[in-house]
Amino acid sequence: LWIDGKLVWGTLDGLRHLENLRIVDGPRKISAADTCDPGNSDATYRATCGTLNQFIALGPLKVDVYEPLWQYLRSLGYSRSGEHRNLFLFPYDWRRSNFDTAADLDAFIKSRPELAGKEIDILAHSMGGLVSLIYTTQYDAPSGPDGKCDFPRNCRVKTVITMGTPFWGSVTAVATPFLGWGRASRWLIGGTDTIIRTLMSWPSLYELLPTYENCCVSTDGPKPRSLDLLDPADFSALPLDLARHDISIEHATDALKAAAKLRKIVEGGFPKHIRNATTC
Repeated sequence: LWIDGKLVWGTLDGLRHLENLRIVDGPRKISAADTCDPGNSDATYRATCGTLNQFIALGPLKVDVYEPLWQYLRSLGYSRSGEHRNLFLFPYDWRRSNFDTAADLDAFIKSRPELAGKEIDILAHSMGGLVSLIYTTQYDAPSGPDGKCDFPRNCRVKTVITMGTPFWGSVTAVATPFLGWGRASRWLIGGTDTIIRTLMSWPSLYELLPTYENCCVSTDGPKPRSLDLLDPADFSALPLDLARHDISIEHATDALKAAAKLRKIVEGGFPKHIRNATTC
């Protein structure tokens, strides 16, 4: 992610200065940060940038992220650039609500003349699967009272493959604000308070809260009680102390409402005309 022309996520400095990713008075709606270097206008770069091919940890130490996937897709005949381009990357500001990102995905697809009137397959990683679910149910779903497809006006997505998507949320979304990504990361970031203040300012974090049965239990009472973390009363049982970390309680409540809306969409699943494959 690039904010004000500066790279804020993609290298080790992203951890050292994590608070640069904080949404002031969040969690609230914001404009998407640039996923590409805004100062680089090279056409080839703009066509292929935006995803983390490598995470630069320290000097020559680099960790491959998506580059092995691109290499595999190239071996299958997919191309990210050139006249035979048939693979379109949709990187996004992952701090924002998945509903905002799904709207951006709709605009992205409509803006690509190469995709006009064509069927589409989606390959989505992690939270991208939630974005795909919202897109296919709210922007590309069958329309009309009979619920039938009217291609190419809708039902353009034929297949969705999701990789590691937390459709029912993840307890990691509760643990990470406290633990970071390990002891070393907490030291680099500057402590748990900085992590909580930053992560809890992101609308997306609330949409990743676990919603599966008995995911979280409170022992603050005569007997254990299962928590529904999308209920503001139950969510307040978490020892986050949002007010002390400059998190808007009003906006946090709105974020929980969006998460509850997403849970209902998850319960309904992808439209029936879509072939769906999910990997662990």
